[in-house]
Amino acid sequence: MQLIASYHWDNKHLGPVAAKGGRGGLFEEKPYKTIRDTPPELVYQIYLLSGIVDHSMKELSVSKRYVDELATYLRLALFSLSVKALQACGAEFGESELTAPLESRAVPGYRWRRFCKSGIDMIRATYKDEAKRYRKKTGKNLTLANFSRAREYVGKLLQKPLTQSFRQLGRQLVAELND
Repeated sequence: MQLIASYHWDNKHLGPVAAKGGRGGLFEEKPYKTIRDTPPELVYQIYLLSGIVDHSMKELSVSKRYVDELATYLRLALFSLSVKALQACGAEFGESELTAPLESRAVPGYRWRRFCKSGIDMIRATYKDEAKRYRKKTGKNLTLANFSRAREYVGKLLQKPLTQSFRQLGRQLVAELND
């Protein structure tokens, strides 16, 4: 349910913050209808993409200590950001032609790790900017936990234009998936 909600990053009733906020809100009428109406092929693709992103993050966490902390709180945000980037680069989620290429990436390669690292860097930069603003305004530190649960912060992140490197890596992955 959380992954399906995060897949719908541009729906005001869904997205990673709603998914992280607890499953209870996802069972309200509008969000639940969207989740329930998600086609099985798309649900399977969401599952496959989630596995790729999770595997890439685990590999990155070996070499980068900050990935562990970010992964704990912002896994769903990274998933949503990845969906946004791949959609922007032409990935046709829900189409059966995408399933086999995603299945063959059970152990993602270097490009997927770079793609996820670029997404993490984008999240990290947004968090740092928002933490500075929050500290100036309130005199307190903005925790990753609070950042990840607030629609105002994660929503801003998902509405921001994608960085050039993230978009370029997304294009390469979509081309690879379409081969």
